[in-house]
Amino acid sequence: VGSEMCIRDSMSAVLYPDRWRRRKWDISPDNFIVDTEDPAIKNFLGDYNVVFHSTDFQEDKILQGRLVLYPQKGADGSRYCSAFLSLDTGVKSEDGEEVLKKYEGQFFVSPLGVAYCVLINNEWKELYTWFQKDGRNKKEIESILNAGFLHKTDTRLAPELTKELYSDRNRVSVTRLEKFASCAYAHFLSYGLRLSDREEYGFEALDLGNIVHKSLETFSKKADAQKMKWQEIPEALRDEMIDESVEESVIDYGNTVLFSSARNEYMITRIKRLIRTSVWALTKQIEKGDFLPSGYEMQFGSGKIDRIDTCFDNDCVYVKVTDYKTGMKSFDITALYHGLQMQLPVYLNAALDVEQRKHPHKTIVPAGIFYYRIQDPIVSEEKTQDAVERSILKELKQDGLVNGDDMVISHLEKELSGNSLLFPIGRNKDGSLSKTSHALPEELFRLVLSFAKRKEESVKDRMYDGEVSASPYEMGETTGCDYCPYRDICGFDPRLEGCSYRRLERYSSDDAVKKMREALEENVSRDASENEQSGKGREG
Repeated sequence: VGSEMCIRDSMSAVLYPDRWRRRKWDISPDNFIVDTEDPAIKNFLGDYNVVFHSTDFQEDKILQGRLVLYPQKGADGSRYCSAFLSLDTGVKSEDGEEVLKKYEGQFFVSPLGVAYCVLINNEWKELYTWFQKDGRNKKEIESILNAGFLHKTDTRLAPELTKELYSDRNRVSVTRLEKFASCAYAHFLSYGLRLSDREEYGFEALDLGNIVHKSLETFSKKADAQKMKWQEIPEALRDEMIDESVEESVIDYGNTVLFSSARNEYMITRIKRLIRTSVWALTKQIEKGDFLPSGYEMQFGSGKIDRIDTCFDNDCVYVKVTDYKTGMKSFDITALYHGLQMQLPVYLNAALDVEQRKHPHKTIVPAGIFYYRIQDPIVSEEKTQDAVERSILKELKQDGLVNGDDMVISHLEKELSGNSLLFPIGRNKDGSLSKTSHALPEELFRLVLSFAKRKEESVKDRMYDGEVSASPYEMGETTGCDYCPYRDICGFDPRLEGCSYRRLERYSSDDAVKKMREALEENVSRDASENEQSGKGREG
């Protein structure tokens, strides 16, 4: 039981429930692995030994009989597997039905509580019995059994150790917040122990992203130095500025691998093409609205904002932020609710503070949060150049969330009709926003920003409280382990008792906003209660 050879060669099925229900043959849907489509399991007729351990009853038993496994569906639609052990008693009831033998037999006690069932055949049971009687390998056998019943426990860092490991709470980056929300242990390994992959001489996706960001920043500063708006720069001058920006960025980056071969040098040409397409598309987006770039690579306490755009209208300053991405990342409001995607709202909150300090006597209005994907898309052949450009703009449409106020929409894209090629919005024939628009009424848009601010603080509270458990999230088909560089060393294994994914529910936009409102109201109520108790304490 628990030996690698037994598990590899002789096991028909392994069930890994987190707990057992009160009926011992009814297994929890929480966590199991079993091939219920295998005919040998669905219609199993052989004699097998079954090792049971129940955390409810705190006992293990070795039983012999016929085990039948069959798939089930719970009331909530979740799949699980039931197991029924039939012991041949030869006794029948008055109705002619066989009387099943009760759970009795040899007890097998484990030092740690773990709920699982292992099927082993008779040959392995005989081998185990021989080793037990022999006694000379008692320690090895106990080690194997202890491994089979390993139990992972929750751990925390001491406050003084947390203070030593982590930096100033006010300078926690958004990347750290999202890493912690994904898995506290991965955050600890990365930012506590500062483990990282060995650097290799190569050009990776991260290097591409860094150079692209630097090139766009350099181009933006060159445009400011020329005192020219993006849409006013002649095409020839724009191409010259892009070439200079990329070449300067490559040299400043210091990664000489790009000059190590003709093939790698071609990457520089590709980057120039990427920047040329991006500047063209971003310029088209600027031309269609009233917003103008007002800040590039703006540093604030916990990060750097790629671009801040503002629009002035009477006593109002409208503010939106754009983050450049070389991948396919899209805005997910459910991920924001769970703390997995906090970057854009945190950046907009910071930008609003910056603009409020610049313009203390004006009303600062949040307008939108956007990802711009840096790509050079290939589109279908069109009859006209205008149609080709429209197809490219559609592929490069910004993704994010918009304040649905009419003034914001009109400043974002003047004369919007139908679906926008530039932003995730559209208008119906009656002038209202289409259902597919990624927009919220201003009240709810501000609520999302308030929730992000509160979520940021709550994640920091858990971080500095010493939480380091290996408890990655699972949401739909994705988990915190999917691209984690520590997955091979962290020891997390959902087959072990005490190891389980944090299952996060996916919500619609309306439901996610409703959850955010409830969370904020709960926080307000709790804060009021704490203040009341604090006041009573002072009076006492």
